[in-house]
Amino acid sequence: MLQKTLGIVLHTLKYNDTSLIADIYTEVVGRASFIVKIPRSRKATVKSVLFQPLALVELEVDFRPNASIYKITEAKSFYPFSSIPYDPYKSSIALFLAEFLYRAVREEAENHPLFAYLQHYFSQSENGAFCHVYNLMQHPSEPVDFVYSPAIDRPNGDVICISDAQRDYTNISTSVLRDKSISLASKGLFALVSHLMKIPGFVLRPEGIRSFCMEKIKHFSTLWKRFKISGLLKQHRHPAGEENRWTYEYEICETPDLETPYLTNHHVDGSISTISTIGDFLEKLKKHVSHIRKNVSLKKKDKPRAVRRKERRKIERQLNADALRKRFGNDLTGTVVTAVYNIKHAQRLFIKGAEIAQERRETVAQMISPESVERFLDSTTIDYDRIKNPAAYLWLAC
Repeated sequence: MLQKTLGIVLHTLKYNDTSLIADIYTEVVGRASFIVKIPRSRKATVKSVLFQPLALVELEVDFRPNASIYKITEAKSFYPFSSIPYDPYKSSIALFLAEFLYRAVREEAENHPLFAYLQHYFSQSENGAFCHVYNLMQHPSEPVDFVYSPAIDRPNGDVICISDAQRDYTNISTSVLRDKSISLASKGLFALVSHLMKIPGFVLRPEGIRSFCMEKIKHFSTLWKRFKISGLLKQHRHPAGEENRWTYEYEICETPDLETPYLTNHHVDGSISTISTIGDFLEKLKKHVSHIRKNVSLKKKDKPRAVRRKERRKIERQLNADALRKRFGNDLTGTVVTAVYNIKHAQRLFIKGAEIAQERRETVAQMISPESVERFLDSTTIDYDRIKNPAAYLWLAC
């Protein structure tokens, strides 16, 4: 029975001097093998040049029952490629994809979604345009049904994923999601708190929020503070009836509010006091940090980190630190290396209240050998936990 179909060429094999066998993934029967006669005249209805890797062809085939190889009576190009045959880079990718599909796609049955996806993918990749669309799953690893739908009114087409289950979602403010000044962690906490506050009878507490997160206590506390500072959460503190005991109520904001106080205290007598607004708090914090950095930059005389590392590695080679670590462990060896480093490179070193000159320190540091350090560490009379100044102790011992 003659039938027209579209096909994607996966693989060709020369059968003899007059024909070749082509494996094509078709729209109506899936993958199938076809015999193609090599034409000897220009007027032939089937031309072998059409059967290039990943070529999209329109075929008229004689599908006979129980046949393993079908005969093509007519073939023509459905979507002629304008760049792939002439671009070595694209040609090599096309050969790889064709070989991959030839090995991977084995089904000999109709599969419209798969064929439509491959047809659209290769036709749009011809001009270098790829369309990546993601489907947000309702639960991790839950399968979702999807259909392929090429959109002819768009230059790059589309892949539409349709989920049957559209339930159990929380609506949150898009202005928060699009605000670049809010971190991803704060946006995630905003979404989680928005969901939990809609549960009747739910009492919002930081420890309760943390039960839904994978972060450790210290990390979560930092994220929670940043969330409050972002202006998305307001905190109200009420007396609990006991001294120094408080209960907390939270108010979530649909848009970041940096003007109103982020913490409001409600007193027993009915009065209200507030902590400074977030804007004032951030400005004060900024000035404090700037003051600290200014003082540190004026007082700091340390060498660059790369220089310190280079000097420390030089001392490790001098003491044969690798051998010391095998005998005495990393902690003890590291303490000794640091002590020698301080003897040689510290800005000032005091031994029994007297400052040691730099030249004397460098001389002593050069005299410290791996053997002297091993004798020092092998001593059983040393209580390392009581040594407050390892550099001074090592100076006197060596």
